[in-house]
Amino acid sequence: MQKKYVFFAIMLVGVLVLSGCTNKSDKNEEMGLEQPEDQKFEYDYADVRKYLTDHISEYAPEDPVLGGTWYVTDIRFEENKNRALIDYEDGHIAVKAIVDYRIESNNTVWVSAIPAYFDDREPVKVKVGDRFAIALSANPSTGFSWIGEDAENSSRPLSRMESGFISDASEQDIALSMTGIGGINYIIYDAVNSGAEKIKLTYQRPWESVQPLETKIFNVTVE
Repeated sequence: MQKKYVFFAIMLVGVLVLSGCTNKSDKNEEMGLEQPEDQKFEYDYADVRKYLTDHISEYAPEDPVLGGTWYVTDIRFEENKNRALIDYEDGHIAVKAIVDYRIESNNTVWVSAIPAYFDDREPVKVKVGDRFAIALSANPSTGFSWIGEDAENSSRPLSRMESGFISDASEQDIALSMTGIGGINYIIYDAVNSGAEKIKLTYQRPWESVQPLETKIFNVTVE
């Protein structure tokens, strides 16, 4: 389930400095995806990391089990995008989320989070209108990537929206575009119709016709 929050972050004055056009389309406001090309940011990853860590219980797309409390174990930022992969747990289960964030010129912090599934042994249960991600370890510098089929039948439960890669590199190394570093391939889906669907993903080089190095099959039920 997608969860969105808007916070007033007085503590984060100066985290991101906005310049250029401030008018955004309704679609960008709703989805929290890419910013207009003429809008530039100065990043302070340390402050963003602290904010996302301190507020995990407010934006996490699911509730902890057995009355526990979420705490963040790792945060990885996507290069050239206001997006991060959050690893967090409550002492009983460990989960992930893809988080889009934006800090406006009036210090309002906008956060949108969706669950990111990584274990194909666990069934995925969502509702129509939900958005979620599949997030799997990968190293694109080897030529390998996770490949799945796009839904062509409009009556199918899932629609593939976008994909990306979040490096394991630290914030200091992201700007260096270091090669050879692994990370996480993610694919985002929308649940558009009720029903069941299997997401089959293969880890392979797209130009090779040999057996994939690895195959994952996620069983998804849309209610």
